[in-house]
Amino acid sequence: MQTIMIVVLEESEDVRDDLLLVILSALGRNESGVTQAARRLAMNVIEQCSEKPEASIKQILISVMSRDNQLIKSEIDYHEVIYGIYHCALQILSGVVPYLTGELLADQLDTRLRAVRLVGSLFALPGANICEAF
Repeated sequence: MQTIMIVVLEESEDVRDDLLLVILSALGRNESGVTQAARRLAMNVIEQCSEKPEASIKQILISVMSRDNQLIKSEIDYHEVIYGIYHCALQILSGVVPYLTGELLADQLDTRLRAVRLVGSLFALPGANICEAF
C-alpha cells in the first residue's frame, strides 16, 4: 500500500488535496478510529515523498490555520497533523511555523491553549531540537 501511495503522489501532475487529506487525517496521537499501522503508513508515505506534496501540505495547513476553508478544518486536527509531520518531514513545517506563532499570540483562549500544548509536546520530545529547526 505504501508503495502504491508513493507512486501515485510522485507521478501525478498535481497532488490531489483529497488524497492528502486522507493521509493527513491518519496523523496524530489521539485520533480515534485510526490504527497505529495507518498512522505509521501515513508518516512513511509523507517521509518517502515529502518533496512532491510539500507545497500542497503547506497550503492545506495554512488554509486550515488561517480558517480559509471550514470543510478542511472539520476533517483534520491540524495540531495533531503538525505533530505527526514534525516526526517524518520537518522541512514541510517551515512555512507553517509563522501561523503557529500567530496562534500563540491569539486572543482566543482555546486557540492559544491548543497551540501551547502542541509546542510543549514538541519541546518535550526526547532529542528535539525545535529551536534549531525553526
